[in-house]
Amino acid sequence: MPEIILSDFTTKVQFDPTNPQELFKMIVDNILIPFYSETNDWNESIRKAINELDFIQKRYTLPKGVDYRSLLLQEIESQLGSKIAEIKGLDKIEILFLNMDDYIVEIDEIMKIPSDSHEGKMRRLHTLGDLLASLNTFEISELLSYYIEKSCQG
Repeated sequence: MPEIILSDFTTKVQFDPTNPQELFKMIVDNILIPFYSETNDWNESIRKAINELDFIQKRYTLPKGVDYRSLLLQEIESQLGSKIAEIKGLDKIEILFLNMDDYIVEIDEIMKIPSDSHEGKMRRLHTLGDLLASLNTFEISELLSYYIEKSCQG
């Protein structure tokens, strides 16, 4: 098992490819939480954690064919109710996309707009853009993930 050193230069993790959860927990505990505590910027904190993982994947040879980003996001989500939610003095984190079902219904309706002409396509794009404009990157990622999974299922 390779030893991975995080960008904080103090955290070392024995990486087990069959159980990467320990690595993800260390990224959350030693990268994401301290950065969030310092900046109070949730979106940038998630980016920082993902960038950490990307750097690790480039520096160390990790097994191919595993969606480490998705697994890291799952670990972050699992920590929201405990460690991350307990951080004092910061804004309330609202990462769970609670009204995703409403957006899915609206997107389905928008996609019914006829697009057989250039004007129809543009109307559909503008309506969809207006709907999604207020979403953050994580919420848009959740919507994309939903539609990608749906398209893969047929």
